[in-house]
Amino acid sequence: MKSLRKLWEKQAQCPCTYEEMQLFHQRMWIPYIKTMVDPLFKNKGSMDIDLGMNDSISTKIVKADLNGSRLKVVNAMNADLIGIKGYVLKETQRTFVIITESNTPKTITKQGAVFQ
Repeated sequence: MKSLRKLWEKQAQCPCTYEEMQLFHQRMWIPYIKTMVDPLFKNKGSMDIDLGMNDSISTKIVKADLNGSRLKVVNAMNADLIGIKGYVLKETQRTFVIITESNTPKTITKQGAVFQ
């Protein structure tokens, strides 16, 4: 029981605020993801994708570092999680830890969830 309490207290201590993650998202994550996917578009500044590159875009996004990205839970096995949105603080193999607008960290299981 004591170790569980320590784990909960450690998780409750969030290293960043929502506002700090918002700045990180704008200044670091957006330029990072653009460098990954921009070469796959037909024309600079266009959203027209070379259809032959569709698999490449999916592969790049799956391999991308999502720390700092903005996520919204659009579907989940736990209905209480639907609609939660925020910035990714930490990604593990099975979960995302996001910071919400109320500066509350939330751990969301990837399995059975759909993110936007």
